[in-house]
Amino acid sequence: MRLSYKHRHSVLLSKLTFHWVVEILSRGYRSTLELNDLGDLPEEESTVIQFDKFRRIYEHKK
Repeated sequence: MRLSYKHRHSVLLSKLTFHWVVEILSRGYRSTLELNDLGDLPEEESTVIQFDKFRRIYEHKK
């Protein structure tokens, strides 16, 4: 069973307390996590997209 990506849909309090990560921690506690256990990362959260955002902001602030 694959987990869904929860961080994007979490409320602020859940993000601040990392409550959104409890499901994966529980699963990892019960057994060793495999790559198949993890949900797919949304495209907008990929390193390529995030690095482009970072670079634009960095260049603007220089």
